[in-house]
Amino acid sequence: MLKFLKKNILSVVLTITLILLIAVVAIGAFSVWYVLRPWNSDINYLTGENITIEAFDGIKLTGNKRYADIVTDSWVLIVHSYRSHKSAMSPYERHYHEKGYNTLCVDNRAHGQSEGSYIGMGYLDQFDIEEWVNYILAENPNAKIVLHGLSMGGASCIIYSGRDDVPKNVVAVVNDSGYASAESYLTWKLKHTFGLPSFPIVPIANMATKISAGYWLSDASAFEAVKNSTIPTLFIHCDNDMTVPVADAHLLYNAANCKKDILIISDAGHGEGVIKDADQYWTKVDTFINQNK
Repeated sequence: MLKFLKKNILSVVLTITLILLIAVVAIGAFSVWYVLRPWNSDINYLTGENITIEAFDGIKLTGNKRYADIVTDSWVLIVHSYRSHKSAMSPYERHYHEKGYNTLCVDNRAHGQSEGSYIGMGYLDQFDIEEWVNYILAENPNAKIVLHGLSMGGASCIIYSGRDDVPKNVVAVVNDSGYASAESYLTWKLKHTFGLPSFPIVPIANMATKISAGYWLSDASAFEAVKNSTIPTLFIHCDNDMTVPVADAHLLYNAANCKKDILIISDAGHGEGVIKDADQYWTKVDTFINQNK
């Protein structure tokens, strides 16, 4: 056996290398499937009007619109988190409605009742937010629009806000628990969910995402976008977040060149700020928005 191995050492090494390469590629492909697979749900207990629009690539996007009790130009576009749906944002919608806003809660692509083969991780979602903003402006050209996003929704809002074609009608962004980039989010998930290293899985997953979904994970970067944003942005995060580290909030806040503020809520996990300390949460949000309308 030893003699055989010595004579065929190159073949053995190449075979082992090929097996390892196939295993790594398989893990990378599985990671992409796991992270980007659709999460659809028919749950909808919002009380407003259900609406549907068409995205840039032809898929149907769903939302729920509710007008304020008085005529107003104030709007808030509410964007949910990864693997969630618009109805999960009902506490946020209820608060804004009580404050006199027209509200629009949306299902991200490949979430809730919206179509889509792959989750956009913020990159594709920026174009969907653009369509929702255009929808509001077609109905109310004088609208003053606040973007309020949770987790992936927050990252999506920031990525959109960093573009140079955002209308002046968008007056503020509230980013609650958003990640700095999809790459950093995947790295975090690999470590804490599977106990796996980022290399070489993340580079392979990045390539697989480009091939399957049409974008690089590195394209979904709130960190790069926030450097270009001129829209006042409030960053909210919880100090015990084990999904998106609180360090991401500080990273984004420090990179932002726009008018900005930050709120770190103590002793709370991912996206739990509004539950842990609603008074502090909404006082900060309402004050920030009122200062920047």
